[in-house]
Amino acid sequence: MTEITHVFIDVDGTIVQHDQSIHPKTKEAISLAQEAGINIWLATGRPVHELDPLLQTLNIHHVIGYNGAYARKNHTVIYEKHMDEDLVDYFVDTVKKNEQELVLYSDTHNLFSSFKPSYVQKFIDHFGITLNERYTTEARARIYGMTLLNCKDEDLARYQKDVSLYFSQVNVTGMTDHYDVIQQDVNKGKAIDAVLKAEHIPHAHAAAIGDGMNDKDMLETVGIGIAMGNAHPDLLAYADYTTKTVDEGGLYDAFSYLGIIPHAKTND
Repeated sequence: MTEITHVFIDVDGTIVQHDQSIHPKTKEAISLAQEAGINIWLATGRPVHELDPLLQTLNIHHVIGYNGAYARKNHTVIYEKHMDEDLVDYFVDTVKKNEQELVLYSDTHNLFSSFKPSYVQKFIDHFGITLNERYTTEARARIYGMTLLNCKDEDLARYQKDVSLYFSQVNVTGMTDHYDVIQQDVNKGKAIDAVLKAEHIPHAHAAAIGDGMNDKDMLETVGIGIAMGNAHPDLLAYADYTTKTVDEGGLYDAFSYLGIIPHAKTND
């Protein structure tokens, strides 16, 4: 197996369990990998401004956020791409006509189309996001990503403005009526590609680990792609290996497979 120097890891369903805790084996795996000199990157749909507590807990300094619209190494932004303003306007106008809501992610806040529905507060509570404000058009030029709330699969067609969009179901128990809105030219894979080129690292020396369909592109971009045991079934076709679930500390098994940390003892 090619020596792995960089690992890009999804957050929800990969590091963070469904109750928002982190399995002890996951923490141990990350710590051991860091001691071995591995460059660990978070690669998440979450807004970067909400990640500081997690980054501090895991002692991680590099992050890809907003499903790949932004990449930062330490305090240096390597890559960023905002959403088209007309697209933002279209989604804001469309949710007003239907029984859905929208959260738009800027560089500093989570901007909600409304706080009234109970599922909005449930979303806020589940993910523990705190920098929340009501959306105003003044923010339309600095939106990195969006999540469509309270939307059934059959409702997505009304939001399919053109073929440049796709929707990634939030792969978290109780949150599956929410969809990340992703532009085809913005994904975790493109952000990883930008990072590896900036670092002058061959793609073969990178690995990626995830559980949702928004992780598909990053699994295809790197040398080795790993799906969690709790991954969306459609993601498995893009993975070189399927590890244990997040609730079993599957990240430890994934790192062991990559050869960057020792295998766990059989009684763990």
